[in-house]
Amino acid sequence: MIFDKTPSTWQELQHFVAQTFVELGCNAEVEFSLTTVRGSINIDVHVEDKAWTPSLIYLCECKYWNSRVPKSVVHSLRSVVSDVGANRGFVISKAGFQSGAFEAAKSSVIELLTWDEFQTIFHQRWLQSMSQRLAEAADKLFKYFNVPNDGVLGSNDDELPGSSNWSQEKWITYIDYFFKKYGLLIQAMSHNASVEKFKKKFPTETLIPSFDLDSQVISWEILTLNSYREYFDVAFPLAEEALAEFKEFWGK
Repeated sequence: MIFDKTPSTWQELQHFVAQTFVELGCNAEVEFSLTTVRGSINIDVHVEDKAWTPSLIYLCECKYWNSRVPKSVVHSLRSVVSDVGANRGFVISKAGFQSGAFEAAKSSVIELLTWDEFQTIFHQRWLQSMSQRLAEAADKLFKYFNVPNDGVLGSNDDELPGSSNWSQEKWITYIDYFFKKYGLLIQAMSHNASVEKFKKKFPTETLIPSFDLDSQVISWEILTLNSYREYFDVAFPLAEEALAEFKEFWGK
């Protein structure tokens, strides 16, 4: 699954749906106002899918109801999708759908999905998108991980000086940066060249190195991760923090 928890409110359902599309690389807005021939209408989640040229537009209705969604909701969304020229409509329901809703959705661009079904149909694309984003973060960080003894690392105005003139204190600081926070991130970068290589079985245990400044000894701890969501929630903040601190270290 994309998320580790089930939405507990209608607002959270809308947020999770929008977040999923954003993580797919789309633009998504919650409580989006549309102008139609029938007047102004609010759509729970409006999505622009930029993976296609021209972009595709999806309209999503999120129903956090204890009862099954009736056909009237489908008819209403079909009308709005047609009026604004959207490419597809999604109704995401907590409790499922009445039989009439499925009949109303036949031969249309409206798709009826439970929360679990919504996650399932987008899971592979989500995993591909998130692993690609992590690979892009790696590209920005790798030059800071392998410091040459002489010469420069990088090219043009992005060059970094070699380490031949570093003091012991600076070396220790660099090693601390390298090991203390970014062991998981470094391991993550080596596993996400493609989704096929990135596939993991959860729970998974990852060895995290830690460098002690006083003793100058590297120790290891085990971090247990239980899902892709948990994995990415750890890796992405580390990537952002690592880049900022290494840039500060290098004075870039």
